[in-house]
Amino acid sequence: MDVTDYLKKIESIGYECYIVGGFVRDFLLGKTSYDIDIATNAQPEKIITIFKDAKVDLCGCVKLIGGCYTVDITTYRKEKSYKNRRPEKVEYIDDIREDLMRRDFTINAICMDSKKVIYDPLNGQKDLQNKVIRVIKDVEESFTEDPLRILRAIRFSVELSFEIEKPALEFITSHGHLLRELSLEKRKEELTKIFSVKDANRALKMLKELCLLEHLSLTYDNDMILPTDPLGIWAIVDLSRVYHYSREEKKRIESIQNIVNSKFIDSYTVLNYDLEDILIAAEILNIDKEKVLDLFSRNTLHKKEDLAIDGNEIKKILGIESGKMIKDIKECLLNEVINGNLTNEKKILIEYIEKNWK
Repeated sequence: MDVTDYLKKIESIGYECYIVGGFVRDFLLGKTSYDIDIATNAQPEKIITIFKDAKVDLCGCVKLIGGCYTVDITTYRKEKSYKNRRPEKVEYIDDIREDLMRRDFTINAICMDSKKVIYDPLNGQKDLQNKVIRVIKDVEESFTEDPLRILRAIRFSVELSFEIEKPALEFITSHGHLLRELSLEKRKEELTKIFSVKDANRALKMLKELCLLEHLSLTYDNDMILPTDPLGIWAIVDLSRVYHYSREEKKRIESIQNIVNSKFIDSYTVLNYDLEDILIAAEILNIDKEKVLDLFSRNTLHKKEDLAIDGNEIKKILGIESGKMIKDIKECLLNEVINGNLTNEKKILIEYIEKNWK
């Protein structure tokens, strides 16, 4: 399905519509995007009649499920007041230009119609050409009504290699405290996007130079080596664990931090941690990836469960019940195998147990 087919379906029931935002910006920059935002004067109850599997969220945005694109369709609107980044009062309108005025930056307010003709009343194309991030409204009004725009400005600046306009930059530098109004969830979501850009180092340097790190409770210095995985970046910049993580994220962050704190990677590291987390820690420690992969391939054990004999078998061999001795024997066997003194074969391990403990 071509991107304009979504527009043609809305037009077929007599309404106006445009693709707007990131997809159009990326299209004009020669980049590929799979996220489509459509603005229309059709209200949600009309839109859901023409799209199968359409879902309407609490903000009245229609989301289309399935296909290779992620599609959000919103009715032209005027947002009269904000609270915690959410408009307290929304009024549907008929004017696309007025709808564009509520958005963040001019480069995100360029429209494309069903014939791929560009409509650009706020001169976003000019800012694309000049490589400038410019807010649509008054700078103070824009960032105050939605402080997340501060982080978005930095992300787009780094992602696109654009400059933030001087008035916006000056306001951000002196009003970083506005970020504290954002929930930890919103901050983390946008920061993860920032950590995912190709040059995350530049992004963190910007956050530091603009005096924003303290308002985000992050730690960073210019000598840090940042891994490519965003979770690895979280592991070294959120040392006080201010942000909320899933159980799996917490476990992985702890593993990465433990390896980094040990300052080396050896056979015991391979035994105790997942390869993915070891490779992230290796980046932070500036240890060559190929050396880690070579160590992993040469290691006969990749996890403790790979030992050719388990605790129950040891109990049967020695005729004893559970106890610390079983754990000690397993640790001894693991060490002997890792150090190359024993082959990880059940017969050989049994002989070693009988010789040394029976």
